[in-house]
Amino acid sequence: MRIKINGRVQGVGFRYAVERTAKDLGLLGWVKNQPDGSVMSVVQGLNAKIDELVDRCQKGFGRSRVDEIQVNPEPVDKKLAEFKIIF
Repeated sequence: MRIKINGRVQGVGFRYAVERTAKDLGLLGWVKNQPDGSVMSVVQGLNAKIDELVDRCQKGFGRSRVDEIQVNPEPVDKKLAEFKIIF
């Protein structure tokens, strides 16, 4: 899945919280800040675990504020072996 999170999600540790949560859930993929101020993530794993990650992102982490989340299907990338932050 490709997840785009809009709101106050940059400069508040959001990517690090997504990375930690995704790893705890056993998901693969990446998370990255976008030029428009959003955060983008590509996530692979069990649907229930992806749904849990999306729910946690919707609630926000720390000082973040989530205004909108867009979730779209993404083709499986067999090269993904872990979850990481991309800079």
